[in-house]
Amino acid sequence: MYKQPMKEWKISMTILTREQVLALYSIYHRDWGNCNDKPSTYLQFRRSVTKPIKTLDDAVFVQFCGMTLGIECDGYTHS
Repeated sequence: MYKQPMKEWKISMTILTREQVLALYSIYHRDWGNCNDKPSTYLQFRRSVTKPIKTLDDAVFVQFCGMTLGIECDGYTHS
C-alpha cells in the first residue's frame, strides 16, 4: 500500500538566549489585568516574539497589554 509522505510543518521561532527565555516566561505569568489579548498557552506567546531589526544587539520584541516590550540578550526588559 502506498503511503503519502507527511507534510512538513515549519514552525518558525526566533532563537533566544536563556536570559530572554526566562524574561519571556516571567512576562507571560504577569498579571494581565483587563487585557483580553493573553495567549492561551506559553508556547503561543513564545511564537509571537519578533526580531525586526538586526542592529538592536539581538533584542526581541513581544506584545503585552497593548505595549511592545523589548527583551535584550541579558534578559533586561523595557517598553
